[in-house]
Amino acid sequence: MAEETKLRLLQRVPLLQGLDAAHLERVAELARELQAADGDLITAQGESGDDFFIVVSGKVRVERDGTVMARLGPGDFFGEIALIDGRPRSASAVADGDVQLLVLDHRGFDALLDDFPGIGRQVARTLVERIRRTVTVPQFGIFAQGTIAHAFMEWDLRPDIDLQEAASVLGRLRSPTVSAGGVNLVLAFGADLWRALAPKDVPAGLGAFLPIGRLGGHHAPATQHDLWLWINGSSEDVVFEHTRAAARAIETVAQLASEQVAFVHRDSQDLTGFIDGTANPTMVEAPTAALVPDGQPGAGGSHVIAMRWVHNLDAFEALAVADQERVFGRTKAGSIELEDDAKPPTAHIARVEIEDAAGNELPIYRRSVPYGTVAEHGLYFVAFSAERSRFDTMLGRMFGTDGDGLHDHLTDFSRPVSGAYYYAPPLNLLVELAMPASVEGEAALPV
Repeated sequence: MAEETKLRLLQRVPLLQGLDAAHLERVAELARELQAADGDLITAQGESGDDFFIVVSGKVRVERDGTVMARLGPGDFFGEIALIDGRPRSASAVADGDVQLLVLDHRGFDALLDDFPGIGRQVARTLVERIRRTVTVPQFGIFAQGTIAHAFMEWDLRPDIDLQEAASVLGRLRSPTVSAGGVNLVLAFGADLWRALAPKDVPAGLGAFLPIGRLGGHHAPATQHDLWLWINGSSEDVVFEHTRAAARAIETVAQLASEQVAFVHRDSQDLTGFIDGTANPTMVEAPTAALVPDGQPGAGGSHVIAMRWVHNLDAFEALAVADQERVFGRTKAGSIELEDDAKPPTAHIARVEIEDAAGNELPIYRRSVPYGTVAEHGLYFVAFSAERSRFDTMLGRMFGTDGDGLHDHLTDFSRPVSGAYYYAPPLNLLVELAMPASVEGEAALPV
């Protein structure tokens, strides 16, 4: 490669932006050229390496254990991890078409960092971002506390939409780094859509919600959709603004199917006056209850249940307080669980607290909030679980289909009008969905 040509190429590399001609000439002296044809193995996972690569033209696939982890284009670089820690390479790099690269060995790499500290900072920032992509990090909004305004939306994928386009849009939809008053966003996928987007990361048991109930008893309808979005924040105006921003992005690939605004009522009370989620796991215990364990497909993500319940408050409030307490199984004033002899087997908490064969409780992490108007009001029931089967067992006990013939007495005063299961993937899997778009340099979403 002619020296002048090499300098022109170096000027286009984002990593080297800000260097003057003299500095670029120094980089050109340190680097050697490398050409690779489609399918050529540039670096191999597990092998030792002491080269740092800058992509000048073409594209490179980064693969780990046969899975594509990233796609790099002109201006991107790779190989820095092996140079920094001296260990075997953590991934393979394969030419995706004809590729032109500049290569620095460990001496040239060290000289580059010594001569140009700003490049070292850029390498460090990129390295941190790559670590974030590979470390399992749950969606923080699942566990965020202290917000009072909530919005829930469900979406159906548009017919004939390109899945890659959908992945690009949805993978970049995350909570803002900084937002007035604090905003949290949780995005979850229906089973069919997630299986199409990430077939290797489908958690065990993921499937659509099915109607439940028994003949002559209460029923829960199935209203399964492809996407579920939950945004919550410190005020209604902030939540509204971010909900609109998210909707503008999603509507390019999906159609809005339902929308529900909700709120925190008094001291986390349901509209019935009873505290909701008294037996919820603590913040220390919540991740174990809510997240798919490490080592399993979909690890770090969570199974989600979303159901909208409509209360008959007139009928419930017509009961004496003691009778209301027997419906729930705990006191109204102090939220203290009733003694076993005073707690009916049909009490709400008696039906929703489930155990495994050994008698160990199988918790779920509830994040339900009330909603409504004078005409219609109730509870938007949201919960997260490490296993989908916990939801199935709980609903079977509530609606009398688990074999003992009993049902949750609370269903005599509240009825579900929607029901859906979703999977909320960890942030690293969302980032992977968006990676093709990031290679092309598309702008981030406004939320």
